[in-house]
Amino acid sequence: MKPISDQKLGSQPQQPSRRSFLHAVVATTAGAWLLPACSDPERTLEIVDGKQYFPQSVASGDPRPDSIVLWTRVVDPAAPGEPCQVRLQVASDADFAAVIYSSMTLTVSADSDHTLRIKVIGLSPRTTYYYRFLLVRPDNVYSSVKGRTRTAPGVDDDKPVKFAFWSCQDFDGRYYNTWQRLNQLDEDLDFVLGLGDYVYEKVAATPATGPRGVRFADPAGAITVGSRLAAATVGQYRDLYKRYRSDVVLQKVHERYPMIVIWDDHEFANDCFGPNSTDSDGKSQELNPPRRRAAERAFFEYMPIDDASSPSGSLKVIESELYPKTRLFRDFRFGKHLHLVLTDYRSFRPDHLIPEEAYPGSLALDQLALQSLGAYPAFAANDNFAVIDIDAPLYARQKQVLLLAAVAGCVSAGLPQADAEQKAASWVTGNLALLYVNAVLKATMQTALLVPPARDMERGVSWAHMGKQQLFSSMGARYLVVKPLFELYALYKWQTSNHDSENVFGIAQQEWLEKTLTESKATFRVLGSSVMPTEGIFDLTSTTGIPANFQNVFLYGVDGWDGFPNKRRELIEFLKSNAIPATLFVSGDIHGGFVSLLGGDTSVSLTTPAISSGTLQESVQAAAIGLGFAIDTPGYNKVVANLDQTLRDSNPAIQFTAPDQHGFVIVEIGPAEAQATFHLISQSEVKTDSTGLDTAALAMKFTTRKFKIVGGTVTAL
Repeated sequence: MKPISDQKLGSQPQQPSRRSFLHAVVATTAGAWLLPACSDPERTLEIVDGKQYFPQSVASGDPRPDSIVLWTRVVDPAAPGEPCQVRLQVASDADFAAVIYSSMTLTVSADSDHTLRIKVIGLSPRTTYYYRFLLVRPDNVYSSVKGRTRTAPGVDDDKPVKFAFWSCQDFDGRYYNTWQRLNQLDEDLDFVLGLGDYVYEKVAATPATGPRGVRFADPAGAITVGSRLAAATVGQYRDLYKRYRSDVVLQKVHERYPMIVIWDDHEFANDCFGPNSTDSDGKSQELNPPRRRAAERAFFEYMPIDDASSPSGSLKVIESELYPKTRLFRDFRFGKHLHLVLTDYRSFRPDHLIPEEAYPGSLALDQLALQSLGAYPAFAANDNFAVIDIDAPLYARQKQVLLLAAVAGCVSAGLPQADAEQKAASWVTGNLALLYVNAVLKATMQTALLVPPARDMERGVSWAHMGKQQLFSSMGARYLVVKPLFELYALYKWQTSNHDSENVFGIAQQEWLEKTLTESKATFRVLGSSVMPTEGIFDLTSTTGIPANFQNVFLYGVDGWDGFPNKRRELIEFLKSNAIPATLFVSGDIHGGFVSLLGGDTSVSLTTPAISSGTLQESVQAAAIGLGFAIDTPGYNKVVANLDQTLRDSNPAIQFTAPDQHGFVIVEIGPAEAQATFHLISQSEVKTDSTGLDTAALAMKFTTRKFKIVGGTVTAL
């Protein structure tokens, strides 16, 4: 390939061949690159600072021993919608005295929101490279900031590998003090791993003023969710990435380190599964494949992600390869000791096991189901699980009360009267849990109609028994479910669906995952999951000062792995039965820091706190207040103020918790052990801008916790 100064300007986009990458271009002088002017062959154009043309700066990602993906977004303010002519330079030095790759001129247009991804191959393993993008205009050539990146070590490299991992970086009204701390540490990282929620799909309907507000340029078509708007079009999802990447602190992370990312839910919609969102809590159908594809398109446009179908050159988003054909799961080797295996938890998984629209009194497990599980004797003598046939003439008056209450509940939730009546009629029929029937009768002051339990009544487990007390609610469906009853129901569904009820990965990903883990020879397999595999148990059975119906054992959230307990057990058993050693799980999503053991000594799980999103403690506090916990009582304080102790007491596998902290984790993988360091800052700091503090002042706000991992054991340092 000719040096850039010899290439013709204004040419049409061309994809450089594999040969052109392997035959690198080396500059022999340290002077500024000069390009011939389009209008005058005798005049040259000097490369000058043009960072104003690159509003989201630059980024790199998906490092492999011989390749890297480089990214930018370029816009000419004088003609913001017009195509731009761009080139890329890669050098082995920061001054660009030794340019080893220089691209052909590429046209960047509005079709990709003016983003550009280029995969550069033919590079050397574990080597630091510098890169810049050049906007070619008639008057001058304008350069982006200089990015720094690093390729992965070769498979036989015996040196330790160090990386940081993170999750959940809400921008709206929050500051990236955690990212600034990482920048100030200036750790010698091989890569940074993002485990989901790079953006949040909802913005305020009336955007906040000030430096941390987020808004849609065109809100038409957005989905109204309470007082917020949720992105639904590709333009709205692009707006999110543009706004988040306008942050100079986040930009510096991307400019300094290659990043490997997977998605969780908020890149599309909260608690999503496949193309389904959950914002209406069952009041309406939320299957929306076009919205899913819009979210994916923006994600791939803005993330420096490799495209395995393209060996090199400019990477384009191919519409036909988006949902349902998306393949984000992939793996990376970093020398002898680290094999990074990234899973996609969202694209192929089934719905949550408890429907948000489930009528609390309906049965999840009837008597026959309990008998098939061999569990019926435990329920036979317990009047709390008595069942009545509400259609029996004996209960006609009770049925009428329940119908009226169900209609009122549906109308209160926003359903039209006719829809409410239809929904109520479909619910209040057949066998219902007596516990719930009597609860409704009491709530409507119809105590004269209460039905006493009898030994000859059938027994069954209703949604109310699992914690679902309200119509159209995530509580008792995705959050705060009664652990033993939920897991009994999950087992029944697992057995009667041939395991499809918990088919989290889908067939292709499952086969790939098992093959990859089995064949890997690395010292450590680091398995990335956007959601935490650790059980989030709240044992409140002996907690006083809380509503009586909450004195039980709960799972805080079943949107994550707690919602698929049999699949999680199967995965851990697979590791154990195939003698796959030293598998380290890394995850995020729950907005708290955790270190825990999985399957005894099978594996260790590390979960990072959120970069800036609301903490686990804040969400538990909001849920407790909403469910009627009296503030500042002994019960409330145990559940909320001492949440870390409650979690450890409830689950001995948990070795460390940080439910009220933001932060990130740095992991170093060596030939015999791994070390993990949690960098933590209080939740009270997230709305204070500390990014301008010097290193010493910001360090005062952080604490660290260090752990050593050997096989399936963990030791605090």
